[in-house]
Amino acid sequence: KEEQAGGGGGAAAAAAAVEEKREAQRVSVKSVEAEEHKNRGNAAFKAGKYTSAVRHYSAAIDLEEGSALLHTNLAAAHAALKDFGNALKMASKATRLDAGYAKGFYRKAQALQGLGRLEEAVEAFDSGLALLPESRQMIEGRLAAVEGLAAQKAAPAAALATIKEKVKEEAERQARQLKAAAAGGGG
Repeated sequence: KEEQAGGGGGAAAAAAAVEEKREAQRVSVKSVEAEEHKNRGNAAFKAGKYTSAVRHYSAAIDLEEGSALLHTNLAAAHAALKDFGNALKMASKATRLDAGYAKGFYRKAQALQGLGRLEEAVEAFDSGLALLPESRQMIEGRLAAVEGLAAQKAAPAAALATIKEKVKEEAERQARQLKAAAAGGGG
């Protein structure tokens, strides 16, 4: 009886091992397909065919959802199409998948810049620089975001100064007209 019980367990273990092997093969095939889509996406991106790149990177992500790299590639393709909302979604997903992947923060910062959310972009660059402090791309990107932020903050003051100047010019013009009318009406 013990041999029969052990034999049944052996058959179950063998069946489980076969199933495990099949699953590993399915995963391997998915990984190969995902890699092919990624490579096609990279080629399309380099050729400036960003819509095609989005399709290929999306197909790769469907096969390999947990890849931060694929999400950053897709974010770059969306950003190239000026679709900064989707670029931000993909870059944010990449940073959630791998909080140690600096490129995810770089792509997130780029998307935030595209959306005009410069304070958040500076924060994303800072997160990326904490991981990769020597990154020239991130240093330059952060500098551009800080300069844009300064310009954003200066814009209302500059607009107010322009309005005040126009009001002053208009008041002077009206004063000249009244003076001319008074001089013409008196003679």
